[in-house]
Amino acid sequence: MSFRAHETSDRLYVAGSAKPHQLMRPTHVDIQLVGSDGRVLAEKTDDLDSPMHPRTARGRNGSQSYVASFPLSEARQAAKIRVIYHGSAHSEGNS
Repeated sequence: MSFRAHETSDRLYVAGSAKPHQLMRPTHVDIQLVGSDGRVLAEKTDDLDSPMHPRTARGRNGSQSYVASFPLSEARQAAKIRVIYHGSAHSEGNS
């Protein structure tokens, strides 16, 4: 797993990729903005294997990309960004 974050004039973008040996079906990532007290301030989920996923092509090394964005006003309240890879659905209780 890898990720990077960058700001534009009004949004924080968090983007990254998961390598093929880490991908299992179904897979998704949760991207969280975490406050200094450890509380999750905002969260987005990106399903890597969804047929509706906007990035249908895999990278040269077979990695699958993901991206999420948050309003900059919200992102500036966070102390850190947490990206969690899930190899199964939330309802299965695995991460």
